[in-house]
Amino acid sequence: MNSLEVKKQIQLAAVEAHLNCNGKSQICLAVSMGKTHCAINRFLDYKKHNDNFKALFTGARDVYNVNFQKELEKSNNLHLLNNITFICNKSLKNYTDVEFDICVIDEIHREPDLTLNFIKEYINKYPKIEILGLTGTPLSSKSEIGLEQQKVLPISFYKKLDD
Repeated sequence: MNSLEVKKQIQLAAVEAHLNCNGKSQICLAVSMGKTHCAINRFLDYKKHNDNFKALFTGARDVYNVNFQKELEKSNNLHLLNNITFICNKSLKNYTDVEFDICVIDEIHREPDLTLNFIKEYINKYPKIEILGLTGTPLSSKSEIGLEQQKVLPISFYKKLDD
């Protein structure tokens, strides 16, 4: 198997592990292993079943949103843009009353205080929501906030480059 095929297999395994956690988990993949493609694959799956699905994509900085949109373009999936609302984590508090089918939190280890409060409130309000946290460097469960984040959104898949 070539490296692209290996990455695709890892991405499929990561998404499967996430879905086995009732669609509420963190996927931890090293840089260039395809975290973004895991999110794109989830969006494509939603689109296949509901053309009008609603997705929220958030990150600690606007650059994550820009980079994600570039990946949509590279993978010929710009049609998904109509379904996705892009925001920064600081704006999460403004979206607690808007129902989405799926929320992707890019670099979930950044600004955990903002994302954790949103996740708890959102799951309580909309229990069917799928929440996918993406990171290459998960918070340590030895820290109070890391432990709390992993209780609410467990790590379902972890793959480093040397694994």
